[in-house]
Amino acid sequence: MSGAVTFVAANALPIAAASAAVATGYSIYQGERAADQAERAQREQAAIQNKALNQQKEAQAEARVAAQEQKKASEEQINAATRKSPDVSGIMAAAESVQQGGVGSTMLTGPTGVDPNDLKLGKSTLLGA
Repeated sequence: MSGAVTFVAANALPIAAASAAVATGYSIYQGERAADQAERAQREQAAIQNKALNQQKEAQAEARVAAQEQKKASEEQINAATRKSPDVSGIMAAAESVQQGGVGSTMLTGPTGVDPNDLKLGKSTLLGA
């Protein structure tokens, strides 16, 4: 029986070394798989964050456009509410006063027209000759 124990003891060392190598290899493999999964999860998380950021930017742009449209509509409502109407009675009164001045009345000469004496150049004949 002592020969069998020696045989088992002699074969146990390489088996233990092979088992340790397999366990080490498996641990490395598991570590690499875990690292790959963590990297994949980070990429997925970054993609989700980028998508959310893009959606937020789009929402902000839409909100900005809506605010500008609301501002324009508000300004139009304010302008419509405070719209000034022309003073028709004042315009008509001014037109009547101009008509009373006669044909020679213009904005430059006034309601009395031009005095014929102002047109003479110092001579009594036509064209100042």
